[in-house]
Amino acid sequence: MGCDIHLIVERKVGGAWELVTPDPKRTKYQDWLKVNWDFPRSYDSFAIMADVRNGYGTAGVDTGNGFVPIAEQRGIPADVSTKEDRTDDVGGMWLGDHSHSWLTLAEIKAYDWTRRTKKRGLLKAEAYKEWREHRGYPKTGWSGGVFGRDVIRVSNEDMDAYLESPVKDGKDRYTEVEWWADYKDAAGCLLSVIEELDKLNLGKPEEVRLVFGFDS
Repeated sequence: MGCDIHLIVERKVGGAWELVTPDPKRTKYQDWLKVNWDFPRSYDSFAIMADVRNGYGTAGVDTGNGFVPIAEQRGIPADVSTKEDRTDDVGGMWLGDHSHSWLTLAEIKAYDWTRRTKKRGLLKAEAYKEWREHRGYPKTGWSGGVFGRDVIRVSNEDMDAYLESPVKDGKDRYTEVEWWADYKDAAGCLLSVIEELDKLNLGKPEEVRLVFGFDS
């Protein structure tokens, strides 16, 4: 089951927090989501922001060593600028079902983005063959978990042997691989939002914050 983020941006004006409305040219939202910022599904970003789906995916499948979160989950701030509900009233919003938190722009910028972590995933034979050439991020994609009557998981050594002498037995072979991931590359979705906020010149970084929650 997928997990998505619901995100608003606020800035402090005269001692109180107020909503920053996203540019309608860049967002895809319905009327009742008019205050939420568009943020693609990015489990690595979610892990770094709030320790959500951190090193695991659907049904708990292993996806790597995980990331060090910017901060532990804090809940919705008491002084949030708008109410949390599912209505389409002006100022209405929905911040998801769980893992609510918030981060200031200052905290995100001060975070150590130079770190790396190990990611893991499963590759089919042809994807593994391509991956062996560079051993970086799988260019043709990867799976966190695979299931099925004709699906089998094999070691890298067994996959190497299969690629040398393929067996026509109707089985789809997958093997697990590891690769290094840079934090800044993994959280590209989050950093794109930060770049956009910088262009808006909203004020001091400690007076601009992201408030968010998740659904699943």
